[in-house]
Amino acid sequence: MDSTIFDKSSLFGTLEASFEYRLFLRFQLLNYNVIHHGSSSENKDLVLIDGDWWTHPKLSLASSSNVVTEWTPPDEEAVKFNVDGSVLLNRAGCGGLLRNHKGEVIAIFYGPAECFGADYSELVAIKMALNLIKETNVFGKARLVIESDSQIVLNWLQNFSARPWKWWSLFEEIDRSLKEIPGTVTVFVPRARNSFADYLAKSGAKRNELFKAHW
Repeated sequence: MDSTIFDKSSLFGTLEASFEYRLFLRFQLLNYNVIHHGSSSENKDLVLIDGDWWTHPKLSLASSSNVVTEWTPPDEEAVKFNVDGSVLLNRAGCGGLLRNHKGEVIAIFYGPAECFGADYSELVAIKMALNLIKETNVFGKARLVIESDSQIVLNWLQNFSARPWKWWSLFEEIDRSLKEIPGTVTVFVPRARNSFADYLAKSGAKRNELFKAHW
């Protein structure tokens, strides 16, 4: 699978007019609005609403006493990677984004996956998340939390005997990465708390190559 890779040294390269470049600038703007809206430790009950964060960043902050089904930041010593897989007709995709305790996006990916079902796409998303975090500057410095809305896939990761043998090589890749990132925890969340990753996975199914970025 080919991929488009962005980092701080290549942001102003040949892809300036591309969708990926515009997407990066949008993330930068969204992060700026979140950071400058008082999303630091002053607001310990901060909840970020994924859908609003994408379209209306200033409306993405809410009190946790009022919102119980939306994405919540990790603690200050951790980062959180939300992942998802999707199947649209005869195309499949995966996507995910890594955020810190302030809600700042650290990394993002989305792209196509082999069309073997949504569960397989979810596994690919987890593999991609584990690979991508190793390219960021938080690798080895913060505890990793992976959130997924697939109880089936999370059960496979924790229960060897339940794993489908036909995808064993993919499980081996994931297991190797988990050993390289000790302390990683996987957590089930309802779709409402994973809507941003769901959006990316659906968008990934429409692409011909993987896009990933970290900053």
